[in-house]
Amino acid sequence: MKKQSFVFLYCILSLAACKSQKGLLPTQGMTISESTTFKKDSFLLSAPDSLHPALTIEGENITVDFAGAVLDGGSGKDSPDQFSGTGIVIKGKNITLKNATLRGFKVAIFAEGVDSLRLLDCDLSYNWRPRLRSIREREDFSDWLSYHQNDKDEWLRYGRPFTSKTATTPSCGAAPPHRA
Repeated sequence: MKKQSFVFLYCILSLAACKSQKGLLPTQGMTISESTTFKKDSFLLSAPDSLHPALTIEGENITVDFAGAVLDGGSGKDSPDQFSGTGIVIKGKNITLKNATLRGFKVAIFAEGVDSLRLLDCDLSYNWRPRLRSIREREDFSDWLSYHQNDKDEWLRYGRPFTSKTATTPSCGAAPPHRA
């Protein structure tokens, strides 16, 4: 009887511990198709290339709340010019991404064909940037970009925190104040 009581108490405490840990844990290559809240933590999810993002958000009327979680794709790489891959690919309609920090990717967020995308309180700093060859004594012309050569998305090779292809109504920034 004593052993059964101990097992029952252990099960109850384990269940309570699981309930107290709110939030989902992101996994490599995960596709999100419904509103989700992640557990606040730091997650190392690399993306080897732009065809295989760390996460994909796809669907309609979805809110993904990172709750302050950090998605790190750096895989221990020290230099930002070595970062690769895409952190999150977003496709769909009426999608909100909030409270996310993405670091260590060539492209942090790639929105494709999204109608009404909202990015709220997202930190997309410390992603890919080139190693410049210019020095104080002389300028290197390879550091310059030509705005005339981007008709076929040539600039994607230079990385960026956010890029949108055929997305409409992008909205970035803090959430509007609540009005009663």
